[in-house]
Amino acid sequence: MIYKALIKNNINHFLQSRPEISFAYIFGSFTQNENYHDVDIAVYLNKNFNKNDLKKFPYGYESILISELTLLVRKKIDFVVMNNADITLQQRIINKGALLFSKDDLYRIAYENLIRKLYIDSDNIRRIKRKYLNQKILNA
Repeated sequence: MIYKALIKNNINHFLQSRPEISFAYIFGSFTQNENYHDVDIAVYLNKNFNKNDLKKFPYGYESILISELTLLVRKKIDFVVMNNADITLQQRIINKGALLFSKDDLYRIAYENLIRKLYIDSDNIRRIKRKYLNQKILNA
């Protein structure tokens, strides 16, 4: 347990030092039980930050952060940029994850509420997709 707290603390300090990150979550097996196989991290980037700048990030923004975090905590890292993640994944992160930090609570809360609303609004579409997928599987 102490080791997990140290990992979480190191990740928190590292991500907070990045000016482009507004808020971050840790989620998945790391937050659920002691037998975790990786550390799932989600961040929300400032709107004016361009993660696709190939001059700054020739191998990709996510790749750089994954490499730095892996070296820091010596564990496999799964990294999600929430700005362009699937609504279902964002909902899971918000509801089941643990908030590491937030530099702007008002914006974060508004964003979380927007995601919850979009998730609820898309429930019917997800149900229809699931129905047709199940039919396709049964008919295969």
